[in-house]
Amino acid sequence: MRNSLLCLCLFSVVSYSQSFTGSIRGTITDSTQAAVPNAKVTATDTDRKIEYPTHADASGRYSFPTLPTASYILTVEAPGFKKTARPAFRLEVQQQATVDLTLSVGEVSTTVEVEATAPLLNTTSATLGQVVENRTIMTMPISGRNPLSLVALAPGITGATGGTSFISNGVRNNSAEVMLDGGALTGIEQNGGVNEVKFNATVDVIQEFKIQTNYFSAEFGNSGGTIINMVSKSGTNQIHGVGYYFRTDSNMNANN
Repeated sequence: MRNSLLCLCLFSVVSYSQSFTGSIRGTITDSTQAAVPNAKVTATDTDRKIEYPTHADASGRYSFPTLPTASYILTVEAPGFKKTARPAFRLEVQQQATVDLTLSVGEVSTTVEVEATAPLLNTTSATLGQVVENRTIMTMPISGRNPLSLVALAPGITGATGGTSFISNGVRNNSAEVMLDGGALTGIEQNGGVNEVKFNATVDVIQEFKIQTNYFSAEFGNSGGTIINMVSKSGTNQIHGVGYYFRTDSNMNANN
């Protein structure tokens, strides 16, 4: 019984951690489309210069199940093949990207850089949602600097006012779960639904967020309405900061 409870706890932790990360998977093949087993695959975070190594299995399949949202370069090495690199691409929150790579026969010291690449496709999940990326968060005019005011950018959402009081695909209002880095920010009132966000992060804190409206996976179980999955900004190898001055004045505001 104790072992069963331990396994369930470990499983819930792994599932929960996937909510604010992304994943990359694919297959390594040669020019004849035969699988290349045990190839070394490395995902390098270009912002922080952090490497995440793994190895393909006997069928040439590899997987990075939980990666922070960032820009990544994929490199593949295998004995008897040229080292192959895929140019940097952006991995968004909850994105499940499939990247297949083909190796050419040759010396490992030679590197093949893939120039033309197909768009990243999600062939493993049927979830529906909209990712609001950082450039949109920082440039859109938002009253109160609350990024949740942008949830109306997702299809099917009406009546957004910055909290959880909006309607998503016909589901009643106050039924959205708001999460930051995997932790719930919403409070549930008895017979009142999810109607309060305990912590309102400003636009300077949030890197990006995804508004998931349908087909939730098992890792989300607190709400049946909408999942707003926010990811906070992380550090890089360059020192940087931000400052702002926020003022509302009746002489400067437009008429309502």
